[in-house]
Amino acid sequence: MVKAFATLGSQIIDDPLTLGGPVSVPLASDHRDAKEEVARIVAALGLDPVDFGPLRMSRHLEAMQLVYMIPLVQNRRASWEFYFRRTSYWYCTGQNEEWYEAVADAGNLAQLPETQGATEDCP
Repeated sequence: MVKAFATLGSQIIDDPLTLGGPVSVPLASDHRDAKEEVARIVAALGLDPVDFGPLRMSRHLEAMQLVYMIPLVQNRRASWEFYFRRTSYWYCTGQNEEWYEAVADAGNLAQLPETQGATEDCP
């Protein structure tokens, strides 16, 4: 089982360039091979697969998905687009910090297709 596509509206899946840049698709699964297969499908659709770790992380993806529902449950005529994109900002600001420790299963991340090119160096 792989949790994927929870943070995107269908119109973004249909046309990822609508937002003017790469849109990331968080993936969560306890099965690395399955996650890698779904990542290949995501990349083939023109989207950017990102490994969010084990399936237990899917609860966080589902919470992100609820952002779409806010205008609906408030009976608003307006709505908004919510999407997820990669950044190096947090890595660069915290790379020398010792206030966090990697989770035990951080070394079991999937090998995903590279869709964004080389990571930029921190300033």
